[in-house]
Amino acid sequence: RYKFWVLVLTFLCYTSYHLSRKPLSVVKNVLGQNCTGTPHATVTDQNVDSEAHCAWAPFDGVNADQLLGTLDSAFLFAYAAGMFIRTSSEKGVFTILVLLKCMPFIDFCTIPWEISRPILSYPLGPAKSLVPSAKSLSTTSSISSYALFVVEIGLLCNIDSKPINEESLKDNNRVCVCVCDQVIFFHCSGPVAERVNLRYFLSLGMIFSGIFTYMFGIARNFRIHVFSYYLFIQVLAGFFQSTGWPGVVTCVGNWYGRKKRGLIFGVWNSHTSLGNILGSLIAGIFLDMDWGLSFIIPGVIIAVGGFLVFLTLVPTPEEVGCEDPDYHDDKGVRVNKHSFVNSSAMASERDEESHVADGDEEPLLPGTEAMGTRTMSSLASFTASREKAISFTDALKIPGVAEFSLCLFFAKLVSYTFLYWLPRYIKDKAHFSNTLSAYVSTLFDVGGIFGGITAGFVSDMSQMSASVCTTMLFLAGHLMFIYDRFGSVSIGVNVSLLVLMGFLVNGPYSLITTAVSAELGTHHSLRGNSRALATVTSIIDGTGSVGAAIGPLLAGLITKTGWDKVFYMLIASDICAMFFLVRLVKKEVRVWWISRRARY
Repeated sequence: RYKFWVLVLTFLCYTSYHLSRKPLSVVKNVLGQNCTGTPHATVTDQNVDSEAHCAWAPFDGVNADQLLGTLDSAFLFAYAAGMFIRTSSEKGVFTILVLLKCMPFIDFCTIPWEISRPILSYPLGPAKSLVPSAKSLSTTSSISSYALFVVEIGLLCNIDSKPINEESLKDNNRVCVCVCDQVIFFHCSGPVAERVNLRYFLSLGMIFSGIFTYMFGIARNFRIHVFSYYLFIQVLAGFFQSTGWPGVVTCVGNWYGRKKRGLIFGVWNSHTSLGNILGSLIAGIFLDMDWGLSFIIPGVIIAVGGFLVFLTLVPTPEEVGCEDPDYHDDKGVRVNKHSFVNSSAMASERDEESHVADGDEEPLLPGTEAMGTRTMSSLASFTASREKAISFTDALKIPGVAEFSLCLFFAKLVSYTFLYWLPRYIKDKAHFSNTLSAYVSTLFDVGGIFGGITAGFVSDMSQMSASVCTTMLFLAGHLMFIYDRFGSVSIGVNVSLLVLMGFLVNGPYSLITTAVSAELGTHHSLRGNSRALATVTSIIDGTGSVGAAIGPLLAGLITKTGWDKVFYMLIASDICAMFFLVRLVKKEVRVWWISRRARY
């Protein structure tokens, strides 16, 4: 029952993540709609806040698409940066800085600090709050100018927590914060998801994601027309949204074995498309009535989901006394954690290693030994060593990680360009209403659900993940060209092509971010290291998220030259994604051909 509940809860969890990030793509049609021929089209100081005004400042100018594209990219770049968030010391102390800026920027680094009493208590360690004193702030700015909270949370049970002071804030090993043009960048060292309790990690990420989604929506009620406010909210929302993917993939990977993992993840990963669909429908309901509610409602939903995760999530079987899924390595030795091999891209690796003498075998990571020579006396030390989280460079050495990461860069660029710009494209090309454009765009995600399931099933059957991705990417490129040319002929043609395009575009993206990431993160070369999954997932999805950030930004810049140029950019991206899988496809085909000849 725990196993099933984890699958359901993580499904609902990540559905709410995507549900809360979707509204902006729908609301774009209202924020920056073309005012030509619309009543109250003239923008003046008197009517900029008017309910009847056709667009919303500052998105009512000729550069509306560029500004909206910047918001998309701010969110996604922060998301990508968050995927590589690190713990800030060897003892496992993670520092989070949240700066809520209400007044013009001042150099807060010069402000003296004082320590307040501990205000939080976590089972995993102590927590302290650091706030600027009222006296020190009064010399530089009013207290109302800033709400600044620094929380240091001990992530290990026996941490010798040292007091935080002005000197410790300057220590780059503890925290490095850069504030530039009202954008905050966070940098620490070592993946967080491997080192913290995933229940806290996910629940806090969901709650803060909900808060910042809510804050975007209330901008309408408070008549906020400052672009920097929206940019700032998007950066923080993207940062906290990055907690979702490494967390949910690791939880599911902890509970489910290798058997039919591609199919399981294919079905489970439909949460992405389902979240997009629900986000579009909810935003569409309030679009013409009150676009602020298009953000407020999803923000409340994900925050409530965060409380549910905090109360009910069981991240690992060990926490409730359940046995780990049974895994066996390539030598036949049973291991109680993820040690299975990516049988598609890595099948040839095993074939090549079989020709190497046992004395010449070297494990990928230092401190590990060949599984075939392990004795019962060495299992204890092996178990301890596999709990050490791997480094970024060690994860990159895993065969297939670099190729699939670069492939996902371009595949996610295509997928997220559709995610953020499809409703706008449908309205401009097919001349549908705002609400109808939002509803029709959901069919892309309907196709994506079936695409992800089909890709996972075919990958399980063929054991050729790279070949499955390449085939779907090849067909998707051709279909995008057809959709741009004939999609506006009729609503029936538009709907049919949209479903097929979602099937082919989201299939590879779904397969790489789920089953492939999970299998690479538990590659046999790690010798059962159970802490690698979140790191590999973060590398692959983080690299993809950089592409996801670039795609909508480029689309916003290119749209002024014509939508056909946007589609040419997407087709070129698909070609690049296929290029990075060529080596893996060749290996898979070679292994398939050898096995076929062996059968006959």
